[in-house]
Amino acid sequence: MSFCNRSASDYVEAAKRHKDATKVFIEKASSLLQNKSYEITSGCSELGSLVKKRGNAVISESYKLSAYVRLTPLSEMILFGSCLPEHNTGSMIAEYISKRYQNFLILIFTDKDFYLASERVDISKLPTFSGKTNEEIIEKVRIFSMSIFDDRLDEKYLLLNADDLWEVFYETQFLSQRENLKLYHRAIPKYMFRKAGMSLEEEFYKKVTDKNKQNATLDKYIE
Repeated sequence: MSFCNRSASDYVEAAKRHKDATKVFIEKASSLLQNKSYEITSGCSELGSLVKKRGNAVISESYKLSAYVRLTPLSEMILFGSCLPEHNTGSMIAEYISKRYQNFLILIFTDKDFYLASERVDISKLPTFSGKTNEEIIEKVRIFSMSIFDDRLDEKYLLLNADDLWEVFYETQFLSQRENLKLYHRAIPKYMFRKAGMSLEEEFYKKVTDKNKQNATLDKYIE
C-alpha cells in the first residue's frame, strides 16, 4: 500500500483495523466498496469520507511507527522491537519493516499481541508461536531461526545496552546553536515518544527544554 494512488479497497482494509471499527461499520464499508467505491476514494459521501479518514489514520500510524520503533538485533537474523499503536496495526508495522530489512525476521510486540514478518525467500510460511512472556516468544523465534538459517549477524552489531551508546551520541552530537524544536517536532511528534517507546529521545528532549527554561531571560519572552 503506497502513500499515493490508494484504492478504495486499500482504504477499506485499513479502516477495518481502526480502533472504532465495529461489525456494522465494516459491513457498511464493504457494501460501499462493492457498490459505490468512488465514494470512498473521493470522500463525496458521509460514509465514504469516514472510511477514507479512518483508513488514512491507520495507514499513517503504521508508516510512522515502522519508522520510529527502535529495533534490537539478535545474531539469529532477528530484529525485534515494541510499540503502542492506537489501532490494530501491529502486523502492518512488522510487514513494512520487513520490506526494509529483507534478510531478517521482524518481531514486533504491542500491548495486546506480537507479530512476525519476513521477506526472506527461504521461508515458505512463517509458523505460529505462543508464549506467556516476550522473552519466551523471542526464544522460540530464535530456535526457529537457527533451524532454518545458516547466516548469522556479526557480533560487532550486537549491543547488550544500546541505550548507553545512544545517550553518548545525543550528548556529543547536540549543538545548541542548531537547536530547532519546531523542526524536531515536525520530524518526531511528541506522541511518538510513548507510541514508539522512545524513552531516551523523550528524556533528552526534556533535558534540552528544561535547560532552555533555566536560561530563559525576559528578552526571550519580549521577542
